[in-house]
This record gives sequence, C-alpha cells and structure tokens, in this order.
Amino acid sequence: MPVTTANSAPGASEPMKKALLGRLAQFYFSMRDGGLCRDCEWISSAHIAEQLGMDDTQIRKDLATIGLKGRPRMGFRREEVIGRIRETLGLDKAHRAVVVGAG
Repeated sequence: MPVTTANSAPGASEPMKKALLGRLAQFYFSMRDGGLCRDCEWISSAHIAEQLGMDDTQIRKDLATIGLKGRPRMGFRREEVIGRIRETLGLDKAHRAVVVGAG
C-alpha cells in the first residue's frame, strides 16, 4: 500500500511504498547508530547490503528513489545518505504527539 511522505524524493510524483520506507528506516538507524561504518566518509551499497543481509542492487535502487546516486568504486557519502533519509522520513522535523493510556 502506498504511503505519501511529506518530503518525497525530489521531483517524485508517486507515493512511496511501505516496504521502501521500512528499508530506508533500517538503513538510517543502522548508519546513525554506528553499526555501519561510523568513521567512514563513504559507504558502498555492497557494505550496507552485507551488514543488513540484503541485495546491493536493492540498496542502490532504494537510494536512487530518494535522489541519491553513488560514485563508482566510492559508494555514497555517508552523511548525505543519513541526511536525505532523515528528510524523506520526516525525522528532521518536530512532531506533536499525545500519549494516551501509558502507565
């Protein structure tokens, strides 16, 4: 089922699928929390795929969907990937929430 995000990929006219959003969240939290090459400036789709048990082609397709293109033999700029995913998922904005029934 398609899900529309506030910050879809630049120029995107179609809503993103839940599976893609789930994978992007997995990439984001893995990179942000240091599991994926915390000290690296560049990260390859093969490295992401190996660490997360996915196919590197799918990683490249997902990142291309949000407007990221890697460089051959270099990969993707790690901070750019984190920033773009953060924007796409809306994690760069404050959200108001009410918790009901906790405690």
